[in-house]
Amino acid sequence: MFDLSSGERVFPAHPSRFTASLIVGAGERAHDRLFREIEPRLPPELAWIAQREGQFVVDEYVIGRTADRWHVPPNWLAGPVVDHGERSRSRLSRLAVRLMIDRLGATRHALSDTRRVLQVTCRPYESFDAAIEAAQLLYVDFIVLSLRLRAARAIYESLARSAGIPDPVMRWLTLDAGQLMAQARLQLYATVRDDAAGTAFLEAGRLPESAAFAELWPVVLDRYGHRAADELDFAQPRYLEAPEQLIAALNNAQMPAHRSWPALRAQSAIAWRIPPGRWVRWTSRIQLEARHRLMYAFAHLRFELVRLADRAVQVGALPARDALWDLSTEEVRILDQLD
Repeated sequence: MFDLSSGERVFPAHPSRFTASLIVGAGERAHDRLFREIEPRLPPELAWIAQREGQFVVDEYVIGRTADRWHVPPNWLAGPVVDHGERSRSRLSRLAVRLMIDRLGATRHALSDTRRVLQVTCRPYESFDAAIEAAQLLYVDFIVLSLRLRAARAIYESLARSAGIPDPVMRWLTLDAGQLMAQARLQLYATVRDDAAGTAFLEAGRLPESAAFAELWPVVLDRYGHRAADELDFAQPRYLEAPEQLIAALNNAQMPAHRSWPALRAQSAIAWRIPPGRWVRWTSRIQLEARHRLMYAFAHLRFELVRLADRAVQVGALPARDALWDLSTEEVRILDQLD
């Protein structure tokens, strides 16, 4: 079945009390969305791609039930069954793949979904209550979209393996945030290539005094400034607020070593021509871009919460801005009454 634990975290590792209570408040809505909207569509697809030893496990009951639901003959959904003793195995038919992709259209709709979230979320908030409500809905949308994309990618990866693409090549085809950050790091270090002092500054996590660096840095900050080390926690400063943390993140980013292997480069060029290989790369790119865009909404809500916290400090409802993150969402709602 799907391993949805891989990839970037759905929740922050060690959330503040504020974010933890926010997630708990969003949990019921997320549960309802996941099981009411997604779960009725996913179980047949999940059963189809269950693998053992690189082969699909045929479940005639699930195939028959899915065929009835999709109004197609069962033999349209699976190719010829091969006898493997106690287990029978089969590859999915082309029609099954097309229908499965159609039912799991997460990758096609992901970026339009993120635009919708940004349009709804990125606006001023006049009260803590309204901002918290928006934050809970944002978490629900983020969780649902993340799981749908992971489910679609798991299907494509299984199809790619069934087409004979080995795991090292799959890793080559897959994009991740570390690769993009490593590319940005190379660009920044190139601006101080002939400046030993500037290079030392970057290695120490400080901003060098270089004209070329000063020209490129706003571009990098514009791309990554709304992100954070543990960005799903509203209490964590964004890189715009702590540029040194962005330098540290770039310094820690590493390109996978296997990308320098000529044999893998050649194999990946062939694998990319196979549809499942292209789907894996496409889905990983969509995952990265969807997360990147949604972090604009997280950053915007953090800034709105900080603005409201500053207002609460002015009237004596909070001792300091950061005290907000030590409160539960219900305690924060009370601040509106004191404001």
